[in-house]
Amino acid sequence: MIEQTGIVIDTDATSLWVETRAVSGCSSCSSAAGSCSTAAVSKLFAERRVRLRLPNSLAARTGDRVVVGVPEAVLVRAALWAYLLPLLLLIGAAWTAQQLGGSELIQGSAALVGLVAGFIWLRRINRGTGGQDPIQPRLLRFAGQVTALSVPAPSRPDSSTTV
Repeated sequence: MIEQTGIVIDTDATSLWVETRAVSGCSSCSSAAGSCSTAAVSKLFAERRVRLRLPNSLAARTGDRVVVGVPEAVLVRAALWAYLLPLLLLIGAAWTAQQLGGSELIQGSAALVGLVAGFIWLRRINRGTGGQDPIQPRLLRFAGQVTALSVPAPSRPDSSTTV
């Protein structure tokens, strides 16, 4: 699960608005910031704030810090679709134009049409989910709340020690 901490900025009867900060992966690393050129470039661009409307499954109130998350598998699948589908249609359209004996201009035009068709197809797939966006983040827990996986196991007394 990819997680991000945010602050509840507004609530209503069934949902809430959470504001998170979109940061680059390297901007949070303080140890290498002086030697990392990507960190220097990321400082040139303002930090973006993202507002999400989510179902209020935790009964959170305005001002609460919460953790929102997206499953990794969903994010990887979405990235594969977003990158591969348009690319495959671009290559397929250019290859088809070449096999039909089209000139380089025709092949390039066919590739562009394939790319645009891939983006249009992705948009239709996204709209066809009926408003149920699988990439929609979910409200997981309050920030600072200990999960069962992060609690260390109690230590056992060593058999050599006496009580």
